[in-house]
Amino acid sequence: MTDTPVEESLFQIIHCYHQYAAREGDLETLSLEELKALLMDNVPRFVETLGRKEPYSIMELFRVADKNKDNCSLL
Repeated sequence: MTDTPVEESLFQIIHCYHQYAAREGDLETLSLEELKALLMDNVPRFVETLGRKEPYSIMELFRVADKNKDNCSLL
């Protein structure tokens, strides 16, 4: 069975996440720097549209998404 367009898109998003997470060694988490790079490289118009091009706003996104509150990585 062939993947649907939505399934293919999800696989691409997961692959992209893992590529950026692997930069600092852990495939399962993103550091703040990895998150910044992923967003700015892959969704710059989305980030700009939200008015979140400034690093402070990306840091706020990171803080909210930091599930284990270690200020180091996103799960």
